Amino acid sequence: LLFVDAPSRADQEARLVGRGDDPERVAQRLAKADKERERATELGYATVVNDDLERAVGEVRDLIDRARAARR
Repeated sequence: LLFVDAPSRADQEARLVGRGDDPERVAQRLAKADKERERATELGYATVVNDDLERAVGEVRDLIDRARAARR
């Protein structure tokens, strides 16, 4: 299982505001993200921080490759 996270809550808020979400929607999305992050941690999800697209994609590919190799 994989959880893709923003680099920080402030970065996530800036992204939401930057794309035009109204303040109420931003607050709702941040609250939901907090709950999702907590639950992902509880469930032991692998976490990839989405701060650099190429690096994040590489991490996801590595996780997939390792999971496939473990099945063999």
